[in-house]
Amino acid sequence: MGQLRLGALDALQKDGLARRTELLPMCKIGTLPKPSDHGTQYPLDPQLQTVADGETRRVRSAIAFSWRMALLGGVFTVGDDPGIGEFLSRNRLQELSALRTETFGTKRPSQKTYEGYIRELSRFIISRGGQGLPSNISPVERRWIELRALARKSETLTPARVMNLAAVSTPAKAEGLSLRDLTRDWFAERLAVLPAEKRRAFSSACYTLNELVAIHGRSVDCLPPNCTGVRRKR
Repeated sequence: MGQLRLGALDALQKDGLARRTELLPMCKIGTLPKPSDHGTQYPLDPQLQTVADGETRRVRSAIAFSWRMALLGGVFTVGDDPGIGEFLSRNRLQELSALRTETFGTKRPSQKTYEGYIRELSRFIISRGGQGLPSNISPVERRWIELRALARKSETLTPARVMNLAAVSTPAKAEGLSLRDLTRDWFAERLAVLPAEKRRAFSSACYTLNELVAIHGRSVDCLPPNCTGVRRKR
């Protein structure tokens, strides 16, 4: 038995006799999304969908694929419903820009296309009064962005622990250092000179880094080659 084309049903909407049979749908069906479409596998949250519906095809595609990458990369999770301002805040855009399509086995769109989408969304949010991406992101800053994105994907790390990584990243970035540059001596020397009120946050961030190294080993470039050397006191 041949499959009835949906387009044929839509065409019959123009036929008065066909409509009077009351066998047709109430309105045209239109084109159904393909199983491979981003919106099929990773539907937009309601607030983002409302914005996307009123934009150009290019912006709609950029929002749809970037949302997919945000879910895969742990920048957001299924069930989150951010507004466009939160989704495209500077911090979120930086985290999104650090993601790589090949990490998730995505071949289409390509990494180059994805990077173009991020630039498009940066311009888009600037036009709506947002900050967008800074004009230049240093390699060191990109590594720290990658670290935060990696930490967000961990089921054992709370948002508070991810945010507390700044206790290590802030002084390291001030010295122009990425995590790969940090040695156990650096962690020990930094911890020794910190005032008591900052020592706890720094130590907690070190414990978080140790956990990430234990999970991922040396397979991730944004992690230090060895643990921090800072251990919990028993």
